[in-house]
Amino acid sequence: MKTNLPLACQYQLQHENTPVLFIHGFLGSGQDWQQVIAHLAPEQNWITIDLPGHGDSQNVTLSAPQAFQQCCQLIQQCLQALTVTRCHLVGYSLGGRIALHYLQMYPSQVCQLIVESAHTGLIQENEKAARISHDKNWAQRFTTEPLNQVLLDWYLQAVFADLSEQQRQKLCQLRSHNDGKALGKMLLATSLGKQENLCHVISEAICPVSYFVAEQDLKFTQLANILKKTTPQLNKVFFTEAGHNIHFAKPIEYANQISRLILGKLP
Repeated sequence: MKTNLPLACQYQLQHENTPVLFIHGFLGSGQDWQQVIAHLAPEQNWITIDLPGHGDSQNVTLSAPQAFQQCCQLIQQCLQALTVTRCHLVGYSLGGRIALHYLQMYPSQVCQLIVESAHTGLIQENEKAARISHDKNWAQRFTTEPLNQVLLDWYLQAVFADLSEQQRQKLCQLRSHNDGKALGKMLLATSLGKQENLCHVISEAICPVSYFVAEQDLKFTQLANILKKTTPQLNKVFFTEAGHNIHFAKPIEYANQISRLILGKLP
């Protein structure tokens, strides 16, 4: 493992195939993908990163208004250091929004994009202002209150309504190693209210783009349906019996879908 990378990374790059780069969501880390990776074909190369303010990249900070671009540059530097010139890109939630920015900045480096439960960006200024206010409130809580309590409240939000109490407790335990102040900074820097609308990135993509969404995530199912209508070439992949965090709920089916898209068959 290389130790001089700008972001913490784990990877398998032992085989002659294009790697899958996984980008986790807010509060997560590269470890979130291990159950998915375990069910990929053994010879499939892969890379996971810890985003700034998360996991072993807690000391890395971003600053608005160029936070998304800065983050993509750090990811690109990691790939360059690993001598990876092209990848299949998979991003969940915040990671999906960052993946869309990455495709916008480095289109020739992305073989295909898989976005899971991620927003393409708000349009109305009042919606952006409301989201920034919402994220400021949460950032203040992450910065000043005990992390365990904030995490419990975070996973009570409507978007996580599908989670059982046991699943909430498991996620809170997984996230408890983070630093609240670092999370608050990252949340503010990458607020959805500060992101440009990236629908055009999907419609203009030179690579295949898939959108993973699940039936119990009503908000993002609606968004996926709108995207599919406006961008017919988008490949919508629908999961049953799951919500916002599909790879957490159904890692085997998730891995099979990735293998199908990359290999054209199951491993």
